[in-house]
Amino acid sequence: EEELRKGEEKLRAVEESNWAAIESLERQNQFLRVQQEDEVRVAVGKAVGESAELMLSAREELQRDFDRELEVVKAEAAARVQEMARQQEEQVRNLEKKVAEREAEMASMRGNLSQMEVAMSVQSKGIDHAKDAERAAERERAKLRAAMSQVNDLIVPEIRSC
Repeated sequence: EEELRKGEEKLRAVEESNWAAIESLERQNQFLRVQQEDEVRVAVGKAVGESAELMLSAREELQRDFDRELEVVKAEAAARVQEMARQQEEQVRNLEKKVAEREAEMASMRGNLSQMEVAMSVQSKGIDHAKDAERAAERERAKLRAAMSQVNDLIVPEIRSC
């Protein structure tokens, strides 16, 4: 999300920069138009009709050249903005894919953890049962030793008397 936010900020910054450049060019264009119009008025006032026509023609040609250049700059700026938007969209798709993969991994890990908890619980119960069985077996051995001792106590005097 941070990369996406930074990318969007960069895109906005480039877009604002491009529009600022376009506005600057338009202001320069307006300034040049006013300046050229003033120059033409002075020239018309001082020169004969033919030289005035040449000046007007030159100004119009410059204006057309400038307008063509401005259109090229606008088109290039729009193309750059579109390319950056495409790249941002691709980055977003890649990030979304990574997030989905991480979420799947996390879900798998949660499942594995649940299985491990169940196994540990079963193992713990098995250990408890084994300890109980061991204690019961020890009690039985003690009883058996006591019984054997009683048998020995009864048999040994019998055997000696024979």
